[in-house]
Amino acid sequence: MTPAERVRLQGYDPCDATLESEYYAEKDEERFERSKHLRWLWRQFDATPMADNVEFALRLRQMLANHLFDEAGDGLRLFKRITLSYGHNIEMGDNVVVHDDVHLDDRGYLTIGDRVSISDDAHVTATTTTPSTRRR
Repeated sequence: MTPAERVRLQGYDPCDATLESEYYAEKDEERFERSKHLRWLWRQFDATPMADNVEFALRLRQMLANHLFDEAGDGLRLFKRITLSYGHNIEMGDNVVVHDDVHLDDRGYLTIGDRVSISDDAHVTATTTTPSTRRR
């Protein structure tokens, strides 16, 4: 393998990627390491033409959310270019819609209730540092 090929392939490995949230002071190292690969996959998927296949993309993001979020409700619809600080501090209720280009800042604990729609280009910030007891 040539050095150029090696560098190109390393760019596809999340272990070689650095995410902005790695530098946040409130990062829980153990939880961050478990979620980093899924957030990287989410971001890389959104950069492909497959992200424009809405039916497939919604199902893939729901599957990623089921593994990444603390709680991902039924009927979750997550559209393109959603960014997350961590992902593991997010709890979403049933039938939530998050539209394009939304940033979910979960440096605290972010709870989004049932039947919420978050419009394009929104920045949603956590308001608490502890999970709700509503869904548990």
